[in-house]
Amino acid sequence: MERLLEKFKEFGFTKYEALAYLTLLAYGSLTARGISKRAQIPYNRTYDVLASLIEKGFVQELEGKSRTFIAVEPDVAFHRYSKALEQLKEEVKRAAENLRVEEREYAIWRFSSPEEVLISLKNMMKNTTFEFTLLAPNNFLFQITDELKELLKRGVTLSVYTDEDVELGLGGNIFVRITDKTGHIIALSDIKEVLVSPSLAFEVGSELPSGFKSNFPEILFSYYIYIRDVFNSSKLLDFNVESFNEKELRFVVCYHITQILEKFFNKGFDVKAEIHTTTGNILEGNVVGFIDNKVVNNFSLDINGTKVTVGGPFSIIEEYEEEGTILYPQKRT
Repeated sequence: MERLLEKFKEFGFTKYEALAYLTLLAYGSLTARGISKRAQIPYNRTYDVLASLIEKGFVQELEGKSRTFIAVEPDVAFHRYSKALEQLKEEVKRAAENLRVEEREYAIWRFSSPEEVLISLKNMMKNTTFEFTLLAPNNFLFQITDELKELLKRGVTLSVYTDEDVELGLGGNIFVRITDKTGHIIALSDIKEVLVSPSLAFEVGSELPSGFKSNFPEILFSYYIYIRDVFNSSKLLDFNVESFNEKELRFVVCYHITQILEKFFNKGFDVKAEIHTTTGNILEGNVVGFIDNKVVNNFSLDINGTKVTVGGPFSIIEEYEEEGTILYPQKRT
């Protein structure tokens, strides 16, 4: 019983509320005095306890001369309570969005179950603007098909690293690279957050640590570089370059940008670009070259006759560091 009472307390119920509800479930309809006697609740507290349970949707007062109360069956009561919590959650999310500040504190969020990891991963996808990079086993991708479709529908580029070709029927700007390094799940959202989970990849519950999410620059940099090592040994699956003619392609990961630029240039495309820099500037110009090797990945932009170099997140030698790039490929006529 004590363990059950503790569970109630975890969800915002007092000990007396839990005792009153369980007593009504056991005995059926009772008066306040009957509840007080059987649940060992001080009588002068009983009506306040019942009023709170009525407000939560767990107890009803029966019509009649004497004030008699009855428990709402658990399936109905907890359904009501979950709906109320869902409404509260949405209000909290809206309030948090309105209160959000540009410069947020750095943190690490640890997860206690694979289910929590999955919830957070889906939220990351909703908050991605340019590119979502995902390293995951092939069989995991089917768990998030709906979210991937929604991501692509918004014009976000999806860069997937997985262990075998997968036919998800997603459409949109998706690039698949094959790798054997899918021992755990890594997700990068616009290089603003990284999520890492070993347990979600293998569906082993609590046998492995569930994972974490972080926005610390040092952690983001480490996983950005780790994904680059995976990228260097991966194989990009063929895609129809012509299908992107005069369409918009968004990226953040610079080694992805340079690889795709090479594909366009080899097929006789000119590429215009809109660069969103970490200093808040927006640069527009024609891409006139790139460097793509295991150490350096950047590209050159011609802006009204002036040539500048642009690097990805954590750039050092380039003139500009991008945090979002939009490519506009156009077939030469």
